[in-house]
Amino acid sequence: DRPLAAGFDIYQSQTDYQQATYSSNTTGVQLRLGFPISEYSSVGLRYTYQITQVFPFSNAPLEIQLAAGSTYGSIFGFTYGYNSLDDVRKPTTGMAFSLSEDFAGFGGNLKFIKTEAEYTAYRPAFDGAIINSLALHGGIIQGYDGAAVPINQRFFKGGDSFRGFALAGIGPRDLDAPLNTGAIGGNAYAIGTLSSRLPSLLPESYGVSIAAFSDFGTLGRVDNVIRACSQQSCVKDNFAFRASAGLSFGWKSPFGPLQIDLGLPIVKTKYDRPQILHF
Repeated sequence: DRPLAAGFDIYQSQTDYQQATYSSNTTGVQLRLGFPISEYSSVGLRYTYQITQVFPFSNAPLEIQLAAGSTYGSIFGFTYGYNSLDDVRKPTTGMAFSLSEDFAGFGGNLKFIKTEAEYTAYRPAFDGAIINSLALHGGIIQGYDGAAVPINQRFFKGGDSFRGFALAGIGPRDLDAPLNTGAIGGNAYAIGTLSSRLPSLLPESYGVSIAAFSDFGTLGRVDNVIRACSQQSCVKDNFAFRASAGLSFGWKSPFGPLQIDLGLPIVKTKYDRPQILHF
């Protein structure tokens, strides 16, 4: 009985990537169409035309400086989703799965294929006192016809996507970049999360939740590194495994939902950028 859903968006966004030492300005238009195909599954179709300008900071690595300029083109995509969760906001049982594919190449200078998949499952324990969950996320983007993947289309992970590390704190990095800058993103990632939602010591009406978690995975593969040093590569890109563990505190405040993550990296590389507290 779910209805057909359609949408039309015109958007403009500007983002500063301090860790990656560049900012971007994106203007685009998107057409969306979604429809159910069974009780638990649905399909979404989309068409996007976007123009993105990349502005490297003055201390940006050479790879990002040479990425300055505009990318534009059409992107066709679809998402298949399956959802049997018992509650969308606070699930206790069931699973959710999605598979997304985006294809860019009909006009413009964008030529890539991007695939992402997500899987999450929930199961109660101790008569529902604890809710365990497993989440798996993976993605890959690759250019074709001789085109490299633009810097703004790569994956940057860290912060809420990999707790225990700063935004863009894992993955390929230019070691010569100053301070905490130098992230150049990656073309492929695989990240998992094990989590246990613990009983709250406060009444449920307070809206406070506590969970123990462990994030693990990797990010890597840059296909167009431009510079190499005389002794060793200035860009580290080795698909190293990372892992973290910690506690997550949530609160449904009068101003909106808030979350504080305390994550401690337990497996990392020398060039990663840890961050214990994430708000």
